[in-house]
Amino acid sequence: MREKPMFGKGGLGNLMKQAQQMQE
Repeated sequence: MREKPMFGKGGLGNLMKQAQQMQE
């Protein structure tokens, strides 16, 4: 999964980043 800067640097972006790290 790649980071998609659609949320920018918001809370949602952080949640997505955490989910990606858990999936890796």
